[in-house]
Amino acid sequence: MAPRLSLSWDPWGDGKSKGFASWNRFYDKLFLNTMVLEEGPDTVTRYYSFDANGVDFLGKPDTQIGEPRSLAAPTAFQIDRRLSTPYTDELTLGFGRELAPELSLSFTYIRRDFHHQLQDVDVNHDTRIDPVSDRFADKFGLLLLPGGFGEEGAGRAAIVADGKPDLYIQNIFFNRVF
Repeated sequence: MAPRLSLSWDPWGDGKSKGFASWNRFYDKLFLNTMVLEEGPDTVTRYYSFDANGVDFLGKPDTQIGEPRSLAAPTAFQIDRRLSTPYTDELTLGFGRELAPELSLSFTYIRRDFHHQLQDVDVNHDTRIDPVSDRFADKFGLLLLPGGFGEEGAGRAAIVADGKPDLYIQNIFFNRVF
């Protein structure tokens, strides 16, 4: 059941004009996969080097999968227990007038407000505010090697800001926690 309310009015009573307004609430549905992700298993992402010859050091085929490059921690999903059905409130206002037979002009305004929409939020990663600049922290990003660009790369390696906010992890035993 979704509530709807409409009003229509002919201001001059000649059947050629119409002013109208309506308010509607449209309920959406919860996608089942939203809850199924919490069931697990937690996902683990790994990256491997490419093995061009296609065999391991014992001579067995390895389908060109080489040594692991990174072994990410598991990603976990948790559903908010206050999850409720998403819905949209819609307000429509308009006016129409018949200018000639088979020709009319109308103006319509539509406003939609969405509520309780589904959204993933990674609670294990966040940005920090630099207390000096009062902006997102940007302490690392580019590695300048000795002999690199500019005076900073002339003698030793240096890590400099890259203009992008840094991302910090809260719990190193997890990758993403949604």
